[in-house]
Amino acid sequence: MHHQKKSVMNKLSILLKERISETLSSLSIPLKDFSLTPTKNLQFGDLSTNIALVISKDLKKKPMDIGQKILDSLSMNYIEDVEDITLTNPGFINFKIKNKSELKNIFEMLGIVV
Repeated sequence: MHHQKKSVMNKLSILLKERISETLSSLSIPLKDFSLTPTKNLQFGDLSTNIALVISKDLKKKPMDIGQKILDSLSMNYIEDVEDITLTNPGFINFKIKNKSELKNIFEMLGIVV
């Protein structure tokens, strides 16, 4: 029972990471390790990824330009439980989550106390 509950809590975090990875593949961008963490400022959203910053050196492009390509691609596909996706300097992609109780579960899974 506990394993089943944990897998439900992990669903959104896993889904977002999968969607980001699929987007990189569709844009012919090599996959690298990236983070998905709570934003430092809630006005930007609930979760944030540094993927554009991580891959910018390899692609020799500005993180904001890469971030915009990723954002445009992600925005074309509906992601359950995601209300909005934005881009902020220097290249963070931010996700605003519809269901805040699910977000609390993700934070717990990541070991983050809020």
